Amino acid sequence: MRSRCNSEKRHHKKGKGYALEYAFDKLKDLDYDLYLIVDADSVVEESYFLSILDGYRKGFEVMQGGYFVKNRVNTKNKLMNLALLVFHGVRPYARGKLGASVDLFGNGFAVSKKVITEIPYRAYSIVEDVEYHLKLIDKNKKVHYIKEAKLYADFPISKEGTTAQRARWEGAY
Repeated sequence: MRSRCNSEKRHHKKGKGYALEYAFDKLKDLDYDLYLIVDADSVVEESYFLSILDGYRKGFEVMQGGYFVKNRVNTKNKLMNLALLVFHGVRPYARGKLGASVDLFGNGFAVSKKVITEIPYRAYSIVEDVEYHLKLIDKNKKVHYIKEAKLYADFPISKEGTTAQRARWEGAY
């Protein structure tokens, strides 16, 4: 027997924002209080889930974990890892300490059902995570950084892959 989510198809729209909107819509009537967004190819540290759950128990409705490079196989990816340690580690930690909302990175974030109900995930640009974060800020919702919640993903190694990834990221700001 196939589940309702798997048997229906989203023919009309493509992209991560539409996929997340579809998933949240399908989950809204189920008994879940918190949704975790983790890319399928990510490696999650054991502490990730418990750290996010601890943040939720403290009253955090939207949280972002640390997002780092898994495949540090060459000099370029080692430098990318260093850059991400600052961008996805030091920067959000400092912003959080200052009381500011931290960015969503598109991977490794959590959002409560309450927030998704109040502010539906309707963000469709190529940088849908940035777009949704702006919607959260507009509604006075803060993203909290959970430094103990770490996950790792492979980053492009080829010139074409790194160029495409950089163009996508740079287009966000």
